[in-house]
Amino acid sequence: LMLYDGSATQIPLCDQATVEQEGEKWAKLWEEGLPYHAPSFNEPRIDDELMLHAIKTAAKSFPMQTGVGADNIAPRALLRLSDQALLALIALLSILEQTGSWSSELDLVLIFLLNKPDGGLRPIAMFRIAYRVYAKCECIEVRTWASC
Repeated sequence: LMLYDGSATQIPLCDQATVEQEGEKWAKLWEEGLPYHAPSFNEPRIDDELMLHAIKTAAKSFPMQTGVGADNIAPRALLRLSDQALLALIALLSILEQTGSWSSELDLVLIFLLNKPDGGLRPIAMFRIAYRVYAKCECIEVRTWASC
C-alpha cells in the first residue's frame, strides 16, 4: 500500500510496502531480471571428513544469539547432531553444489530492514540453516586458501 505525494515519490503506508519499495531498489542493483544459468560440476570438491570438520567449525563460529531464518534453527544446533546425521547433510549439500542449484524448499529468505546511521535502510537476509552453514564453510575455505 503506497501513498503518492503528488510527485514521483511513493510513501509506504505499511511495513510490507517498505520492504517491497526497498526490494525494488536492490533488485535493480542485483540485476534480478537477467536470466541465471546455474553452473554444473562433475565431482565433489571436498571429501566427507574435511567437510564434517568444516561444518562443525562453521557452526561453532556463529554467535550464541544469532538470528534464525524461516526454519527457526540456530546454526549451533548442528553441533548436537551425530556425525552420521551431519554426513547425510553433507551428501545433500554435495548434490546441491554439483547441480549448482538449491532446492525450491530452501528458497524462503527472511529480509529484515535495519536503519542505517546515515539514513536509509540496510536489508539483512536470513537464509535457512543449510545455506548459512554451507556459505560459512565456503568462507572458511576461501580464507584458508587466501592465507597461503
